[in-house]
Amino acid sequence: MSEEIEEIEGGERSPAFAEINLSGFKIALGSDLPDSFFKFEVIDVSDGSMVVSTVNTGDGEIIFPTFILTASGVHNYIIREVQLIGGNWITDPTEYRVEVILTPNPSAPHGFDVEIRYLDGDVVFTNRFVGASCPAIGRQQVDVCVPVSVKPFANIGIIKTLCCGEAIISPGTNICGGIPNGECKFTISQKICVEVPVDFGAETTTGETHVLCEAVSTSDICKNCDQQVEQ
Repeated sequence: MSEEIEEIEGGERSPAFAEINLSGFKIALGSDLPDSFFKFEVIDVSDGSMVVSTVNTGDGEIIFPTFILTASGVHNYIIREVQLIGGNWITDPTEYRVEVILTPNPSAPHGFDVEIRYLDGDVVFTNRFVGASCPAIGRQQVDVCVPVSVKPFANIGIIKTLCCGEAIISPGTNICGGIPNGECKFTISQKICVEVPVDFGAETTTGETHVLCEAVSTSDICKNCDQQVEQ
């Protein structure tokens, strides 16, 4: 990338620049979308730095502040949502790639033609609201067994040829003993011990929920439930 110069009235020259405006949209599931609640940021892929950030509007719009570029070429960015810690909202981990292309053009308003490419399609983040719940922990002992096979191998390293004593030079070609075009064979053996680390764990899934509808009342039938869950 290189900095370009645009010519202005009177023959003077000033650095060309481009104003970049990026945007997206926010969808809420399970509850109304709170205004200015979720935060989003534009990350420069080249160095991982944050360029600009913003929050959503109550209508779901994500409009980033304008930022300036002065170098021609291809600029790559990531638009992502800042992950929430705690609370009842599940944030969207999707990262959207954006490519901004600046092409020098003396006829353009500020010296650049600007092309913005949303490489992953429309920038839409979806958040789901999970209502208050009564957490419970279930535990189960599991005996896990896994078969392990060990298949030894042997690789030949760098072959070295060592000269034992001085070379002997003799007249004629019929003095060589041994087997013509023969070869020598030998065996190398090595006892080895193999360590095999195995990391045991488990993944869990839940099945369908089953509901047993019980009593209803206008009185406080929850008075014996002492655990309070914040909404």
